[in-house]
Amino acid sequence: MPTKAQQASQPGVTTAVPFLRLAPDSRGAGMGDAGVASPADVYSIFWNPAKLVFAPGGKGASLSYAPWLQKMADNMWLSQLTGFFTLPDGKQAIGASLVYFNQGSLHLKDNTGQSAGSFTPREFAFTTTYSRKLSERFSLAASLRYVYSNLFGAMDYGLTGEPGHGLAGDVGAFFQTDPEEYRNSPVNFAFGASVSNLGTRMNYGGGRYFMPATLRIGTGLTYRFGEYGRVTWALDAHKLMVPSPPLYELSPDGRDWVMVGGKSPDRNYFSSVFGSFGDSPGGFSGEWGEVILSSGVELRPVQFLAVRGGYFRETASQGNRKYFTAGAGIQYKGMAVDVAYLMPVRQNHPLAETIRFSLSLTPEGDGLRNPLVYNRPRSTHRPGRQNGTSGIGKGGVPYGRKTHRRYPYTGRNKGGLFTLFGKKSGPGGLKELKKEQKKRERRTRRTLRKYRRGR
Repeated sequence: MPTKAQQASQPGVTTAVPFLRLAPDSRGAGMGDAGVASPADVYSIFWNPAKLVFAPGGKGASLSYAPWLQKMADNMWLSQLTGFFTLPDGKQAIGASLVYFNQGSLHLKDNTGQSAGSFTPREFAFTTTYSRKLSERFSLAASLRYVYSNLFGAMDYGLTGEPGHGLAGDVGAFFQTDPEEYRNSPVNFAFGASVSNLGTRMNYGGGRYFMPATLRIGTGLTYRFGEYGRVTWALDAHKLMVPSPPLYELSPDGRDWVMVGGKSPDRNYFSSVFGSFGDSPGGFSGEWGEVILSSGVELRPVQFLAVRGGYFRETASQGNRKYFTAGAGIQYKGMAVDVAYLMPVRQNHPLAETIRFSLSLTPEGDGLRNPLVYNRPRSTHRPGRQNGTSGIGKGGVPYGRKTHRRYPYTGRNKGGLFTLFGKKSGPGGLKELKKEQKKRERRTRRTLRKYRRGR
């Protein structure tokens, strides 16, 4: 059991520019700050850049705004501007984002207590992203980020420092079993991982500080129902790749601090970052205590409405943030407005009443990049020749015309999802349904290849 002196000599893990870890968008924030393997959208640049190439619409832009720490400051806020587009081949996507963090006004005083003006610390990060599909279900991505931080560069009266500059990079991977552009199954499993903010140390003139390099691993499950309905569950685990501070205790004579646990902070960058998975003074339990868990659910019963909820858990050694989240979104003609609200477990928490707003614009319509990729079922009518007509189906509908846009599993008069695992699912049973699914998937892939060659 560590003594009081030992406890006081081991501060928590701290980094420079912590705003890089804050979720700027309302969708991920409403799901408990989980988004590594959630369905791709314009906000994927922050959560996992590898998802970006799977974002529907082929292009999009977003703007988000979040008043921050309103219990402590009235004019502190975080904002993000994001945009992306997919190249004509459909396999590559390029995106960019700008995050700006205004920390409010600081009122300065001189040695006599007289007012000496005010100063507003501000930070921003500009990111460019390249995402590429390696297969129909798997993608990789890389990002490059420039970070600027001005905390006290303009202050006088004994405070010295200068603005900090830094470069960082992200890498990400994403895999899903049934991409949105095919929709051959009502269930889509997704897995993702990303490493963000690997880069130089921030130098403010009085020392060098690590950026918040973070490893994120997540999984997601989406269940589709009806034509537009879906429910998504996401679970993320993330850990700072920053060296844990060692544990010190006073020497017997009470004059010096002696390291009794952990590893020396005097290490090179790669040893410090990649060795952060085994340098905690508490051993395995200490490393596990540095893992942050977040989980959330999104329900989209119809095309234009989404409801979200989630939970975020952080241990005491990392900041002891524990809170529930709730959110909602409305989408209409390619424009979506989302809002998220944070509810801390502990009363009078600085994060209480935190609210985020997001506005996103994406092209309207199903699969604008390629209108043929959505695998809709053909009409169930067959050519009728008993009346001497050729190519005319039952009811006078030409054979092959799409008479409705229902999802294959919930087509009209087919029993819907309730009979999917029963004796019959659709007109020919489960075995025939699976066979038809494979045929539709092969037909869709052939159509995609012809479409891409034609472009």
